[in-house]
Amino acid sequence: MSSFSARQWGGPTLALFVGGISLPLVLIGPYMRHLGYLADKMTAEEFGLSGSLLAALRKIEALGLGNDPYQTGRLAQIPSVTDRIQRLSKDSRL
Repeated sequence: MSSFSARQWGGPTLALFVGGISLPLVLIGPYMRHLGYLADKMTAEEFGLSGSLLAALRKIEALGLGNDPYQTGRLAQIPSVTDRIQRLSKDSRL
């Protein structure tokens, strides 16, 4: 019978810890971006502000605001301004 030391348990413990933190981020990120798109769509439909919202988003994009380098890629929970413009433009054409 052998006893396990902290060194032997360190690798699996670290892997479970990192996996336990990163897995929810990977799963929640796309859903949170979808909610952002849904909020834009509902605002445009409910208040009839599709053109005004698109104009405001284009102005934000032109000024370079809203491009947070930490909110990019798969783990981003906030859609980029460019993605919001593209999605809202596509939805308003339907």
